Amino acid sequence: MKALFFSILLFRALSAVFGLGDTDSISDADPAQSGYLPNHNMDPAVVNSSAFRILWQNSFNTNELAKTQVVFLASNQNFIRTFDAITGAAIKSRQVQTPYLATDINCRDTPQGVGIQGTPVIDPSTDTVYFFSKSYIPNYRASGNTGVLNGVYYFYGVNIITLEDAPGFPILLDETIAENDSLQYFIGGVSFQHTALTLVAGTVYGGFASHCDNYNYTGMMFGVSVSTKRIVSNFAMESGPSINHEAWNASEGGGRAGVWMSGMSPATDGSRIFIVSGNGLDGQNGAASAEGNSGLRTLEQAVVNFAVSESGGLSVTDYFQPGDYKALDSTDSDLGSGGFVLLDKSHFSGTNVEELGAVVGKSGKLYILNANNLGGYKEGVGQSDNVVQTLQLKAGVWGGCGSYPLEGGFLYCAPIGQAAVAFNFSHSSSGAPVFTQVAQSQEKQVFGVGQPTITSLDGKAGSGIMWLTDPTAGLRAWAALPNHNGSLDSLKIPATKGMNKYQRPVFGNGKLGLDKKTAGPISGISILV
Repeated sequence: MKALFFSILLFRALSAVFGLGDTDSISDADPAQSGYLPNHNMDPAVVNSSAFRILWQNSFNTNELAKTQVVFLASNQNFIRTFDAITGAAIKSRQVQTPYLATDINCRDTPQGVGIQGTPVIDPSTDTVYFFSKSYIPNYRASGNTGVLNGVYYFYGVNIITLEDAPGFPILLDETIAENDSLQYFIGGVSFQHTALTLVAGTVYGGFASHCDNYNYTGMMFGVSVSTKRIVSNFAMESGPSINHEAWNASEGGGRAGVWMSGMSPATDGSRIFIVSGNGLDGQNGAASAEGNSGLRTLEQAVVNFAVSESGGLSVTDYFQPGDYKALDSTDSDLGSGGFVLLDKSHFSGTNVEELGAVVGKSGKLYILNANNLGGYKEGVGQSDNVVQTLQLKAGVWGGCGSYPLEGGFLYCAPIGQAAVAFNFSHSSSGAPVFTQVAQSQEKQVFGVGQPTITSLDGKAGSGIMWLTDPTAGLRAWAALPNHNGSLDSLKIPATKGMNKYQRPVFGNGKLGLDKKTAGPISGISILV
């Protein structure tokens, strides 16, 4: 089965009025990537009943105006579309660029082509949606209309009512020099923008990695100011003298350390941005330990804390790199297959730890970190990892975990081929934070499962629901609070088999949207209410 990949957002559109509703989704998760969403009117009494049903599945064939809640979609065919969230009626559609051909990159992750992959973000103050789009400039670096050397990336700002370009957009990213290494510049043809986007203080950020580790690439973090319409950050994850700068082009040079995180967004608290990188080459850390503020330039297999300057530029203030990162490099075991989960500090804290974060990658090793002191490299006792806690899952994770800060506090993860697991939060006798596995699902998840997302009905106790999308089984839901038998109680919801991988359901005012996989050249979307 072949399918297009779509990103879905739900928002309230009122022509000429900035229309953000309290229950709308302007990105695919909360900014901190905690996975907890209390404000979308998802009532477990409704979800676990016949009242929760498929409201519509769209065929992209009508053209009517909507004045209520709206669904926005972006696809890897470079189409953007809007729909009435109640009726499914198509409102507007536009193809912003010709998509990049999968045959030009020799990677079948997106067999229908590459266009808009990272989930866009909406600025409700201007009714503008922002995204990166991959395409071509004919004869740009080589003769011909296509080819890897002619591949480029644009950054778009589009009015979400009209789908027309906002003034000053699009912006070409290619040839942009890295802010932390003047010998590196961006080549769109070999790069892949996979992470969801985040909007921080007027700048949109997104991470870049590779297509199936092909060609030369170095992970990069881009930031574009939406007010000045300028690129304000292009941070290379691998830089300095250990990187091959002799031939910085489409086939040689670079250091890897892609920022892809299975589509998760960078986590942010408004002043800091956290990302997780993948495997790399020639890392400078070796036998000696190193503090997180030591100025590491080969940021592979690392959780990185960026400070955001007033102009939007990024600088590394702290990092965590596992002591066995070179072994992870050699086996393609990306820590960065998962994103960073910044937990609610009003609940998840403890003695000498004011704020916690969690990350887990392909190795299945779940690290609980001090978000204000990530741990550096081998800074623990006996050169162990300086982390709050390490928990070993039965398999690796592509994506990340999700949290529920109520009723004691829980962390949920979905390892590939295994049951989803729930960890309860507590404290040791000294007050240190501790997570303990207390439950698991009866169902096992296949490769491509999405990130756990937890909703509640305005924070009401007992209303928590943990949601997962499974490419084979479709949407699944469980009561967030484990039962006394050590399992998660599954909720009875409509069958939605055939999901595209790594996605989250998107919520809005008692409804949720899904990207369904179909047998034809077009994916569908389902709205459940």
